Amino acid sequence: MIPTRRIKLALFAVLLALCLFTLSVYFFNGNEWLRAYKASLSSNDDGRIVNGFYVEEDSSWGSTGTNEDTTVVSITHSEPGMTTYYQPVYRPDDTQEPKSHEIVILLASNGKTSDKKGGQNVFLECLKNRIMYAKAHNYAFEYVNVSTYDVPPVWAKMPAILATMDKYPNAKWVWCLDQDALLMNRGLSLQDNILNPKVLLKSLLTNTPFSNDIASLGTPDKYRMSDLDNIGLILSKDLEGLNAGSFFVRATPLMRMFLDMWTEPSFRTNEVVKNEQELLEYFAKHHPELTSHVGLVSPKKINSFDAAEEYIRYTEGDLVIHFAGCWVENRCEELWNRYYDMSPKDDEVHL
Repeated sequence: MIPTRRIKLALFAVLLALCLFTLSVYFFNGNEWLRAYKASLSSNDDGRIVNGFYVEEDSSWGSTGTNEDTTVVSITHSEPGMTTYYQPVYRPDDTQEPKSHEIVILLASNGKTSDKKGGQNVFLECLKNRIMYAKAHNYAFEYVNVSTYDVPPVWAKMPAILATMDKYPNAKWVWCLDQDALLMNRGLSLQDNILNPKVLLKSLLTNTPFSNDIASLGTPDKYRMSDLDNIGLILSKDLEGLNAGSFFVRATPLMRMFLDMWTEPSFRTNEVVKNEQELLEYFAKHHPELTSHVGLVSPKKINSFDAAEEYIRYTEGDLVIHFAGCWVENRCEELWNRYYDMSPKDDEVHL
């Protein structure tokens, strides 16, 4: 009899080979996929699609007029557990790149917190904080209750992102931000902070290792504007390595394939890695061709911490503060309350 573990490893190897083969098809035919993707944005259905976005008249969002908000960006079907807390409007005079209604903020969680005290209040305060920011900048804000997925919460972000891409088929970016984070700068847009191509070009870190274990495997020594279309995942590092508490995913067929690989259950069941962050480092080590699609930025851009180290320490003006690991010193409630009191509020947001 062949040992069961050997059979599992053999099946795992075959599955991984198939995934890599499929991914290589994407790499070698990337331009065709990109052209097909762009072509899908130019379709028209009796005026129901404007610049690639389904829109519908809704007087509740503003009266008809040249500079008024008159259309709500429509969304497709929702999977169970998905809730739209803010739906953006289509603004024809929006000249930003990307346009505001092309960005989705995603909260993928089960609503629970590391701190047993007042967990529900923290969840509601998190929702209010995200709605406040989405409303200020006309971004979509989507909540996915990951308890509806048959996977551990730490692995549920990827299917939640895929479900969000399905629901917003013409969005360009999805920002996945953990529940234990607060938006602190209402006036700083995602375009001005990171997503505008000119800003992103200046923000991408060069000569920076993806893994603390392999210093030679890192970002290139220079980025050009032509390289940016190839960047599909933007995230930062903390003291331990890559941190998936705050990251941006470009909504493209290639990144959908990458997300499928990132959540492949064989990696979990065969104990290749412990969590999604370790799997990303695993890909970087063993399949470095994937790293050309990953961009690293300073934690202070998208993922500041209450920490002693200056390069990751939150200071006034930073966009977000993340309380990752607060449970180690039993400081979650203290940190959340302190920074929530400091965070901007919108009195019109009610839950």
